[in-house]
Amino acid sequence: YRVCRLLMMFGLICITSCSSDDDEATNLKVPKYEKISAKYNAIDDNAAIKSLELTASGNYIVIKNSGRYYSAADRTAEKHYIFNNIFKNNSIATRAGSYNNIIYGKFTKIEENKYKLEGYGIVTISKSNDGVQTLDIALDNGDVMSIGARKEEQYKSSKATDNLCRTWKIKKFGIEFNYGKEKFEKTVDHDNMHELGEELAKWTAEIEGVEISKKDIIEAGESFAEEYNEDKPLSVIFTKSGSYMVDYNNGSLGVATWKWENEGKGILRYSWNVDNINDQNLGGLCNISYSGNMLNITESFKSKGLDMNVTYVMTEQK
Repeated sequence: YRVCRLLMMFGLICITSCSSDDDEATNLKVPKYEKISAKYNAIDDNAAIKSLELTASGNYIVIKNSGRYYSAADRTAEKHYIFNNIFKNNSIATRAGSYNNIIYGKFTKIEENKYKLEGYGIVTISKSNDGVQTLDIALDNGDVMSIGARKEEQYKSSKATDNLCRTWKIKKFGIEFNYGKEKFEKTVDHDNMHELGEELAKWTAEIEGVEISKKDIIEAGESFAEEYNEDKPLSVIFTKSGSYMVDYNNGSLGVATWKWENEGKGILRYSWNVDNINDQNLGGLCNISYSGNMLNITESFKSKGLDMNVTYVMTEQK
């Protein structure tokens, strides 16, 4: 069916907000490690790592120097989506593949300025001396390294920034779009993509005036779920350093950058080009809103007669 095929070509990862237009009052508590959250950038380009970030929710992100980002040529060989969105990118990379420069996990505070990075090692951060700090890292494999680093400037604390910058787990998924004079809207749990695919198949058959068997409906749902679940986003970490990281079900990790386009209106700009937040080919705008303590990230697209609003709905991951 034309609409279903078109949505598959989009690399669809969409959900319509299940809340009203008006945000309900949020009551998000301050994350455990908010006060010590920071990103440390190595000052030596030849250091073993480019950066180490401790996030507000207790996750760490290490970017090693051994990996690389995709080039435009690399992307041509990858699964291609008609457009990028905030959680999907033409250059998603994996831990084991060409983006093996990311190490990610949870951390705990051992004592002042000393932290256990699960699956990596123990880092001790010295006090700043003329803006330079030393990261003494004792790796789990027995190796040790000492890296000079500078703390990256963070976005100023505000209600909007403080609420967003934590770890989120995707819970629901759906679609809202207009196709000509017809409209489709459906919300499902993030693990029930087959249900969404079945509803899409029935709807497209109805508006095109064709019959569809129960078997075809089931197969359409299974195909839709299989396509989506190849690289399903599971969670996302937003940080005050202006970065965010997406964790996918197939072991992939994606790192991108964000800033407020209009903080008062909850409009966020993102880019998968970490060196250029304004890259129009690899970025866009999203609306941030809340339904109680649930985060809604809504993005709009227009393509080939489709007007779509896509939203991820998620809860804080402890």
